[in-house]
Amino acid sequence: MHEFQDDCQNYIRMYASNLDGTFIVCGTNAYKPLCRVYYAEQENQYKVLREFHAAGVVPYDAEHNSTYVYNPETQEIFSATAADFATLDPLIYKRDMTKEEDLGLRTNRHDKKILNEPSFVASFKIEDYVYFWFREATYEQRGCGKAVYARVGRVCSHDHGHARRKDTWTSFVKAPLNCSAPGEFPHYFDELVATSESIPGSNSLSDNRLLYAVFNSPSSIIPSSAICAFSMHDVKQVFEKSEFKVQHNIGMRHLPRYPSAVLASATVKPGFCVNDSRLLSDDIVNFVNNNPLLNDAIPNAFESPLFVHLGYSGSFTQIAVDAKVRGLDGQEYDVVFVGTDNGKVLKMLNTAGDSRSVKSNLIEVINVFADGSVVTGLFIYHPKNGNRSASSGKLIVLSSKEIRLLPLFHCSEARDCWSCLKLQDPYCAWDTQAERCVGQSSWKKSKLNLLQNVRRPMPNVRACPSGSSKVAKTESLDGILQKDFVPANLEPSGGSTSGQSDGCACNDLESSPFRSSRHDPEIVKETYRSDAFAVAIPLTFLISSILGFLFGYKCRMSRLMKKKGLPTKDQLTGNVYYQNNPAVISTVKTAVNSSKAAPAVTQIGLCDTLPKLSTSSQQHSGVPLKSMSGYNTLPKSHLVKKVYV
Repeated sequence: MHEFQDDCQNYIRMYASNLDGTFIVCGTNAYKPLCRVYYAEQENQYKVLREFHAAGVVPYDAEHNSTYVYNPETQEIFSATAADFATLDPLIYKRDMTKEEDLGLRTNRHDKKILNEPSFVASFKIEDYVYFWFREATYEQRGCGKAVYARVGRVCSHDHGHARRKDTWTSFVKAPLNCSAPGEFPHYFDELVATSESIPGSNSLSDNRLLYAVFNSPSSIIPSSAICAFSMHDVKQVFEKSEFKVQHNIGMRHLPRYPSAVLASATVKPGFCVNDSRLLSDDIVNFVNNNPLLNDAIPNAFESPLFVHLGYSGSFTQIAVDAKVRGLDGQEYDVVFVGTDNGKVLKMLNTAGDSRSVKSNLIEVINVFADGSVVTGLFIYHPKNGNRSASSGKLIVLSSKEIRLLPLFHCSEARDCWSCLKLQDPYCAWDTQAERCVGQSSWKKSKLNLLQNVRRPMPNVRACPSGSSKVAKTESLDGILQKDFVPANLEPSGGSTSGQSDGCACNDLESSPFRSSRHDPEIVKETYRSDAFAVAIPLTFLISSILGFLFGYKCRMSRLMKKKGLPTKDQLTGNVYYQNNPAVISTVKTAVNSSKAAPAVTQIGLCDTLPKLSTSSQQHSGVPLKSMSGYNTLPKSHLVKKVYV
């Protein structure tokens, strides 16, 4: 009853402010989605200007994976959610929030080619297009069963529909994502779980942006997680140049085709923005609605995943990136925070820069939730005053029960020069005068007394002042910090060099320090290396082969015993008979000390093709068949050759 009451609350799933001072709030409203437009008359006093039904804007169920993009200039929303209570009508939807009766634009209803059981992850707008990142079931690989693939969909922001179908997109297309560990037999991570925001790239392309994404492999194979990155330049190239997957007839394979090879007159490539979509020809609109999937996959921005995790516990669930953190060397680095399903946050660093080769390292492991709750949200907060220094930034971590506010660094936990440099943390540097590891907020303008190491896995011992390297080598060899988030009734330290939480409005966060506990850094680093698959996958196949051999050997010995007439374990308690139905084997268990007891029939469901017992065979078999009446089985002495299909 308690869970039912929780479901029937109003969960806010959308908030947006307008340029005129009003703001929109939309919630599930006990499975009756509703939006309200508010205006702030005075402080803490708000007036409801209007309200309207929000089906298609926010989901009915608070736990449904949905996403949206809001344009405050036009007051239009682009949402990806489910339009019904049973979540059987997924859609990507555009609506003018100033018009209550506006039908807007949506994807086709109940069309598996468009959206097939999607789980929406993220969305954002770049230039004239809105991008939706999601995973969905697919049947395009016929004969291979049902699978889940990662996609990115795209619509034109000023799509007005078609003249004949005014409420349907004319520009929706989608492309697959490729996150895989390279090799002769690549290991694919197909289940997109979370993405970061689109951040400025570090290469020479001025218009390029980068997006980090969390992927999981299907649970039926090796359980693993990976972090891949995608360049928006590559995304645009695929949408502009890729062929479409075209299925000419039902039951046929999808083949790559350019629209020009299929359409008689293709003046513009389907899926592109045009001045007025209502003037598009019927052929182009029908083509893109029937064949929305592109043939080319969007590649990983780097040669392999940045980080990889193997194992059932600790799978990646969320991601947030503090982009372009400047180190003492003047270079800018992306600091990646990753949430897991066992209540931890991993702090990682991408040092690849312009190179496609993977250069990353694990800096810190933070135990955020003591009960091991799944991390359901991860956000980086910087004040709006333009100060993006690490001392002002905070990491917000969410679970289904708690919200925690964390600092972005814990430099003071490194007790000596060697430990501070071995962190490879761009937030931290060793102060040779104060002889401590300090955060960016304590860096002096001259920075002459600061030492930092970001790119080298093993810093030069000579870089540390004389005397400190010896202590470092004997007492502090760990390169990774592990933090336990344990609330305690202690006054928060005012020094921002330690990176402790300060100024938090939450009741129990102001006095929540992090206690440090050491562990072997090499074990943790090995867990998150992408090249671990070079050992893990062959080892898994070897173990599987051994188990398969043992199982097959046991089955072979059992068949030989049956062929020689030796009783098996099952035959000691019952007899196996074959029914007329070639797809069923019936096992008849005989009751002990009870000749009148009715036999119990258990259907197993194997396939054997057997002839019916002829009358002559019945006469010469010498076995009474009366006790087997109704089963049409063969007597034991009748030899039959089995044919397995």
